[in-house]
Amino acid sequence: MIRCTVETVWVLTGDTYTADVVRRYPGEWTDISGQSDAQHLDGVIFVGMVDPAVFADMAADPAITVIHSEG
Repeated sequence: MIRCTVETVWVLTGDTYTADVVRRYPGEWTDISGQSDAQHLDGVIFVGMVDPAVFADMAADPAITVIHSEG
């Protein structure tokens, strides 16, 4: 497993905001940005644990910015 910190965006699906990284990349994700609902259009920081194959796909995605990774 790889522990990582990423910047992503919120995506509105129906009436619910979901972080793009959570929606598209399976893993254990936690929002550490503390943003309010009014800030959902801004970038958001998540930490997560993902499999190496998932991390490789995510790191190659220009919509996700990997800030830090280990493991």
